[in-house]
Amino acid sequence: MSAPAGQHPNLTHPGRENVHPLFDPTRFATDIDYEAFYEPAVLASRLINSPQGLQHDYCFYYGKTVPAATPSAFSYEDGLWQLPYQYACDKAIGELTRADIRDVEQQRLMLADDITFVIDDDIRPYTRCELDVSPTGRRTCVIKVSRSFYNDALANKRTPEEKARVNLQVACVLIHEVAHAAHFRLFGPVQEDYREDSHIAEGGFEAVARIFGYTPIFRQDQSGWTTWQYRTIRGSYDLTKIGRKAWQLPLNEKSWGMVTAFVLKLSDDDFWTGEYLQHGALALLPHSIATLCQPEFKDMHIFKAIPLSIRDLFRTEGPSYAKKKYANFGNPERQLRTRPNFDYRFREY
Repeated sequence: MSAPAGQHPNLTHPGRENVHPLFDPTRFATDIDYEAFYEPAVLASRLINSPQGLQHDYCFYYGKTVPAATPSAFSYEDGLWQLPYQYACDKAIGELTRADIRDVEQQRLMLADDITFVIDDDIRPYTRCELDVSPTGRRTCVIKVSRSFYNDALANKRTPEEKARVNLQVACVLIHEVAHAAHFRLFGPVQEDYREDSHIAEGGFEAVARIFGYTPIFRQDQSGWTTWQYRTIRGSYDLTKIGRKAWQLPLNEKSWGMVTAFVLKLSDDDFWTGEYLQHGALALLPHSIATLCQPEFKDMHIFKAIPLSIRDLFRTEGPSYAKKKYANFGNPERQLRTRPNFDYRFREY
């Protein structure tokens, strides 16, 4: 675990002011060389502070929660804590006020105090977020980083293209795990929720997809983008437990090429002071997203797999999807999101 802040070797890291407190050097255990994470942490900080990053967190913290369709394999014998809900808000990307952003930042700062990153030799790549509840009820999260992933991040003999690729990969992993930590801190050890019309309840992938429209895939020397929501999902995810209306999703994983120039610009300061300031949210979207987000796009399964908030960026007229579809999910007083007291799914239990 981390040493007290006053003794932490990274307390005076020269680039500390460039990273969000969620990824502050003192959040990392003392045996971690922070240089492995510094540039990815800068990128992650920029991404979560983008219009889409802020809107995602606003919706997470200040949206409204309602019961959702029950996954096909759910059994009440498994425990009600495994039953996901659905949440949404009435504000789209670019519709947040300064007060909204201020309150999101307040929640992030409180979350930062409850996160620690450590190296774990016993887990498979890449990372894992685990909840710890103190005797007083305080919820803290330990984000375990596999040794192999840490070593990959630490390697320094790379071309600029390889370095930018690793920066993006690690930044997305940081955002992914912090999203899990946010859920644990807010709700405890319960199943994560569906965001709007998403078909899979998985907060880490959701957080990254709400920034890029896709999530990145990195396999050895191969890089690409995927919708992440598809029926033939691999690994430890069981769609019968966390999925709904899976028939609306692509059967198999769909991927699109990751343009090197796009990856490079994300690690370039000039991009963030130039193109990004000029174009905002759209500057962070891979070019292929624009085609998939058109209403006339023929493959409805893929269209449905793109986050609704990203599709909305390409509307040509009328109010945002949030105002049309989720107008009754407003929270003008910005009360922290809770789960409803009444759930029709529990009426017999």
